[in-house]
Amino acid sequence: MAEENPSRPLRPCPICHKLSTQKYHPFCSNRCAQIDLNRWLGGNYAIPFVETDESSPGETDEAQFYFANTMDVAKRPTASTAA
Repeated sequence: MAEENPSRPLRPCPICHKLSTQKYHPFCSNRCAQIDLNRWLGGNYAIPFVETDESSPGETDEAQFYFANTMDVAKRPTASTAA
């Protein structure tokens, strides 16, 4: 059996708090890694965002237009849905 490379310090698993392993670092097992991935994909780790109507002093109308159009990309019809 190969000896584990001590390149990373072993820390507690962020899910179950057991000692992490090198194979699944920073987790202790594949199960905890999958739980964490599910939380990311489910949006549990989303950063809260508060939208305000006030613009910052240096912001121009062009910048606001660009930002508004890039935020609506997901809502635009695609070639497969438009027709």
